[in-house]
Amino acid sequence: MHEPFYKTTFFRRAVLILYWTMIFTATHVPKVPSFVPKISNIDLLAHFLMYSGWASLCWWALADNRGRVSWAWIVSLTIIAAAYAAFDELTQDLVGRTPSIADFLANMCGAVLVLLLLQAWSRRRR
Repeated sequence: MHEPFYKTTFFRRAVLILYWTMIFTATHVPKVPSFVPKISNIDLLAHFLMYSGWASLCWWALADNRGRVSWAWIVSLTIIAAAYAAFDELTQDLVGRTPSIADFLANMCGAVLVLLLLQAWSRRRR
């Protein structure tokens, strides 16, 4: 009996790639759409949530059948998140947006917090 398609490694990785493409697009739209609320620091929350989602999907794509990811993957994902967050911020200038260290830090906080929470949760489930 085959496992359902949504549980396959292919499906998990395809969802991650689609999400990653969406966050790249969202952070490189030249002008923020008018329907986005004008709330102070909402962009920091958006960056935090986008990278939290990215880290969650990375976890999902890499987890073993017990829902665990090794510490080596946690460290690797943290480095990948830092490299991508820096790339993301630096390339925003190409589309007329302003790169921001605060956005970079919000990205990293979202990714690292989720990775640590998922690691603690998965170890507790033993």
